Amino acid sequence: MTEDEKTREQLVNELSELRSQNATLKESITGSITECKQADTALQESEKRFRHIVETSMVGIWVFNEERRTTFVNKRLADMLGYTVEEILGKRMDSFMFEEDLEDYALRAEPHRRGVPDVFERRFRSKDGTTIWNIVSESPLIDGQGRLTGVFAMHTDITQHKKMEEQLRQSQKMEGIGQLAGGIAHDFNNILATIMGYGEMTLMKMAVNDPQRSNIERMLDATDKAVHLTKDLLLFSRKQVAAKKPVSLDMIIRNVAKFLLLVIGEDVEFKAIFHNEKLYILADQNHIEQVIMNLVTNARDAMPEGGACTITLDRAELDDEFVAGHGYGKVGSYAVISFADTGCGMNEETRQRIFEPFFTIKEVGKGTGLGMAVVYGIVKQHDGYINVHSELGIGTTFEVYLPLIEPAASLKKTVTNIAYSAGGDETILLAEDDESLRETTLTVLKEFGYKVITAVDGEDAVIKFRDHKDSIRLLLLDLVMPKQNGKEVYDEIVEIRPDIKVIFMSGYTPDIVRQKLAIENRVAMLSKPISPNYLLQEVRNALDSSK
Repeated sequence: MTEDEKTREQLVNELSELRSQNATLKESITGSITECKQADTALQESEKRFRHIVETSMVGIWVFNEERRTTFVNKRLADMLGYTVEEILGKRMDSFMFEEDLEDYALRAEPHRRGVPDVFERRFRSKDGTTIWNIVSESPLIDGQGRLTGVFAMHTDITQHKKMEEQLRQSQKMEGIGQLAGGIAHDFNNILATIMGYGEMTLMKMAVNDPQRSNIERMLDATDKAVHLTKDLLLFSRKQVAAKKPVSLDMIIRNVAKFLLLVIGEDVEFKAIFHNEKLYILADQNHIEQVIMNLVTNARDAMPEGGACTITLDRAELDDEFVAGHGYGKVGSYAVISFADTGCGMNEETRQRIFEPFFTIKEVGKGTGLGMAVVYGIVKQHDGYINVHSELGIGTTFEVYLPLIEPAASLKKTVTNIAYSAGGDETILLAEDDESLRETTLTVLKEFGYKVITAVDGEDAVIKFRDHKDSIRLLLLDLVMPKQNGKEVYDEIVEIRPDIKVIFMSGYTPDIVRQKLAIENRVAMLSKPISPNYLLQEVRNALDSSK
C-alpha cells in the first residue's frame, strides 16, 4: 500500500471517528437542551405554584428593599390596607405607619443587618384613615457578601382582636370606676343622712319667725342637691333603684320630644325618626327619659353655632358576627336609639373617657361631668349597650342598644294608703355601724317617744335582742354591717321570734339589695339618706301593720 493510500485510509478513519464523536456530542447536546427545557418548565411550574400560594394566602406578604421601598406585596396585604397592589409598589413601607411609631420601628433595623428575624405588633393607617393592627413577622434578606438587601415580612390582621381587647379593658375600667363611685356614694349618703336628720330636727323645733330658720333651710337645700349628686353616682354604678316595667320606646321618645324642642334651641334642627312598629322594652321610664335628655343636651352643647340633631329608633338583631366584631353584646333582638349630631366631635382620647364620672371638656361651672356617666350606668342597668362614633369637626353619634320584649298588656295600678302617725312608745332595736348616723336616728326616734336599744354591728344586734326579746317590737337594721349583715341578723332573730317586724336600711338601693340578699318584697327597705319625717312614717306603718 502506497503512502498516499495509507494517508487516505487514515483520513477516512479519522473522519469516521469525528462523525461518531459529532453524533455523540449532538446526542449529548440534545439531551442537555431537553433537560434544560424540562428544568425550566419545572421552575415555571414551581414559581406558578408559589405565586398562587402567595396571592391566595390569608397572610399579607410585604417585601421591601434596604431603603424600605416596596418591591412586592400580595393582594391580601393590599386589601388589608384598602389599596391596590399597584398603589403600594415602590412606596416606602413606613409611609403607611403612624409618625409616632417610626422611631421605634427604626430601632429594629440594626438586628436586621445582623440577619436576626423579628416578630412584633404594629399599627398601620389604611387608605380610608382607619387603624389596622397586624402581627408582623420580618425576616432579613442577606446576599452572598452578608449585606442586607431587603426584608421579607408576613402580616396577620388582628384588628378585631384588638377591638375586643380594648372593649374588655374599657369595660373593666368602667366597672372599677363604678364600684368606686358606688362605695363613695354609700359612705356619702351616711354623712348626708346625719346632716339631714339634725337639720330637720332643728327646723321642727324652731319658731316660724326664728332668724336662723333661713340658714337651716339653705343648709337642707344644699343637702338635697348633694343627695341628687349621690343618686347620679349610684345610677352610674348601677346601684340606684330602677322601677322597671314594660314600656313603649316610641311613646317615651314622643313624650320627651316636646321638651327637647325647648332644650335644644331654635338654631338646631331637631327631628325624630321612628321604626314602623312599636318597640317595647322592660325599663324605668324616668331613667330612659334621662338618657335621652342627657344625650340630646350633650349634642346641643357640641353645636354652639347651630346644626342638626337626629334621634332614630330602629330594631336590630345582634348575632354572633356582631358580637365578635364589636367585642360586646348578647345575641338577641334589640331596640336601637341613635343620637346623631353635626357638632364639633371629639378626638379618640376624649371618646375613650367620655363615660368616666367627673370627666368633662366643658368650661368650669358648665357641667358636673356626670351626665354621660349616668347615661352609661342607666344603659348597663337595663342590660343594654352604648357605643359612640365621633370625628373632630364632623359630629358624634351615640347608639344605645336595649333588649326588646314582647308587647305587654296594660298594667294594673295599685294604690296603698299608708296610715301615718308621728310617733309612739314601742321599743325598737336599732343596729347601725356608722356612729353619727346611729346617733341621729336614735335622737329622732327618742324625740317622738320611742324606746330605742342600739347595736354597733350585727353580732351586737343579736346579743341585744336576746337580752330584750320580749320587749322589742321592731328591728331597724342597716344591711351592711361588720360581723353579720342585716339580713343575717334578721334570719337569726326570726328563729327566736317569728313574728318580729323589720325595716332594713341601706345606702344602696332596694332592687340591688333584694336581688343580692334574696329579701322578700313585702319586707320594708329604706334607702339612705332617710329624712326624719319619712323614717317616722315608715316606722309607724311597720308597727301598725298586721305583719
